[in-house]
Amino acid sequence: MAITYLSGGRIQGASTDVVGTSSFTPSSTFNVEYLIVGAGAAGGTYTGGGGGAGAYRVAATQELTSGVKYSVIVGAKGNFTEQPATVASGERERRTGGDTSFIGSDLSVISSGGGWGGDYNSCDSVNCYAGSIGYSGNGSSGGAGNNRNSADSGTYGNDGGNGGDSGAGGGGGSATGGSSSVGASNGGAGGNGTQNDITGTNVYYSAGGGGGGVAPSYTAGAGGTGGGGNGCNSSPCDASDATTYGSAGGGARGSAGTGGDGYDGIAIIRFTTSGNSGTLVGGTSATDGSDTVITFTASNSPEVAKDKSSITNVPAGTRYEETDTRKIFRRKHTDASTVWSQLTSNDHAQVNNTNTSEDIMMGQEFQSGHVNIGKTFDKVTVRLRNLFSSSATYAITMKVWNSGSGNTVKATSPTVVTLADLETAWDSSSPYDDAVVYTFTTPVTLVAGDIIGVEPQGGTFSSSSVGYRQTTSDTESNTRMNSYRSAWGGNTGFYTDESYMILELQASDSWVEKGTA
Repeated sequence: MAITYLSGGRIQGASTDVVGTSSFTPSSTFNVEYLIVGAGAAGGTYTGGGGGAGAYRVAATQELTSGVKYSVIVGAKGNFTEQPATVASGERERRTGGDTSFIGSDLSVISSGGGWGGDYNSCDSVNCYAGSIGYSGNGSSGGAGNNRNSADSGTYGNDGGNGGDSGAGGGGGSATGGSSSVGASNGGAGGNGTQNDITGTNVYYSAGGGGGGVAPSYTAGAGGTGGGGNGCNSSPCDASDATTYGSAGGGARGSAGTGGDGYDGIAIIRFTTSGNSGTLVGGTSATDGSDTVITFTASNSPEVAKDKSSITNVPAGTRYEETDTRKIFRRKHTDASTVWSQLTSNDHAQVNNTNTSEDIMMGQEFQSGHVNIGKTFDKVTVRLRNLFSSSATYAITMKVWNSGSGNTVKATSPTVVTLADLETAWDSSSPYDDAVVYTFTTPVTLVAGDIIGVEPQGGTFSSSSVGYRQTTSDTESNTRMNSYRSAWGGNTGFYTDESYMILELQASDSWVEKGTA
């Protein structure tokens, strides 16, 4: 669902909301042919039903309006996951195929992903045994586990088959429904897919997955013609994945069986090349005779989040209601704060990259017992200098290491600082021109043994090295300056010194779940 702004400082949306970064904007008004296919679903397990095919929608003639941006999201395939204890865990939802959409201000075409294949022995009888219909409700339903009935299909799909005593139902396809195993001794076949030559080649789309068999003596259902995955009947067994756009995976036998994965959706438009053009973002364009064919797939049409994480311009206290998880969040503002600072300095040390017998990394270590262990920061200020007025332009990287866990790099600042950016003389008074500020994309939490410092990517000792500002006084317990040669503690003389450094946590806004803070 789209994000909806309500009265009283309330917003509604789903945790899975995304917006496509791919689009087509025609430069004039002209007609196109389209094919929009939702993604296929995964099959079930424990004599599981075949997955349902994604919705199959076509139009021979559709007018696109000059200057209107038609955005595209391509549904991702349903992936098989283990049986959840409850539907709320989200595992079944991940088996469902994703929706494919082609949407502009004057047109909305949405093809739902197929519904998952049902399981025989899992969670509750209402939500899990039967194959589902999928999120948007217009695709094919998955086949049911044995002795269960499948859900009804949507407008642009077909029903999955019901399960019988000896096998599961096949998933619905775009051409036909999945066959039932009721009254039969075998798993039901998946519904057939549909052929279409919009690309210039006649290929199948949206076939259903075959149902699993209850034992080796009972045949598993075949995948629907056109790419549906076959079911399987040994225990455990791996059912076949789908092989064509919009098609669904087969169902498996046994509690340890693996249902087949579905296949991604696809969106295609075709139009006469002569006199018609537009701006394409994402997708691929090809020529077939006198026509242009534009194809959007999951790999060439990326998505970006459009859930609560994309909302940044609302006041603190705003309520966000996540409809699919039924969770409530509040917008929280956190003011900027200084976590730690050491502002005195009377000397400097060199740090370089070439002479490994000298210091090649340098920073401030925080030891067990320090008051700031457990606190977070995302901004670091140090004082650095181009000591020898070198013309070198190498980068000087800020990192956080942990000396107690094998010199592990915990975090690296994306801030780019080069030797050419540095002052060639130390400033004598605050605010210091030689101060350099680094930020981190994600706040870092201090643990005992963390060292926050710099690592030059070039430089030679006493020629083109970096000056690192420090004090030669030990002003505070459980923290000290440290350097790396062949290991941390490369110059133990620094243990009684401290870096000039400021650690800060920048102001931020975040969504906090009700009952967690």
